[in-house]
Amino acid sequence: MSESKMNRGELLKKGGAAGAGAVAAGALSGPASAARRRRAAVTPKRGGRLTWALEQDPAHIAPFGGILTMTRTVQEPVYESLLEWDRQLNLKPALASGWKVRNSRQIDFDLRRGVRFHNGKELTAEDCVYSFLQQLNPPLPG
Repeated sequence: MSESKMNRGELLKKGGAAGAGAVAAGALSGPASAARRRRAAVTPKRGGRLTWALEQDPAHIAPFGGILTMTRTVQEPVYESLLEWDRQLNLKPALASGWKVRNSRQIDFDLRRGVRFHNGKELTAEDCVYSFLQQLNPPLPG
């Protein structure tokens, strides 16, 4: 094959090798300790705008229905759940301050007080019911 012509297979092989090299170079570069020091020194600012960069577009940002990793990457900093996992994958409270399992179809959640949406509205049980109903009949693409 001449140097000026490359078939699709060769292009994919060379692109994959270049991508693997970039990942390896990033892994070998070490920790960004200066960035960590700068981040620790900054006082968090309330409000403002959320900006992030992704290597691909998320399928959607609805908090349910998506199974792609990229969709979860977007959801994690935007939505909070009633419960979350700790480092040992044990359930712990998040928006719920506690819960009681009544039976296989009913769980009573106590909501954490003082949780507010971006517009200042306090979280209510009705908001949670709305979210559960959306999960039962999700809008497209869910």
